[in-house]
Amino acid sequence: MGREGMRRVPAASTRNPCELPSSKPIPSNKKPT
Repeated sequence: MGREGMRRVPAASTRNPCELPSSKPIPSNKKPT
């Protein structure tokens, strides 16, 4: 179900902010890994 969850809900917008395009500023509280 975890895999399907990734397909349905964009994990990038929920779990991995670092995966978001560089055009979007990453909050300083969230450190890019």
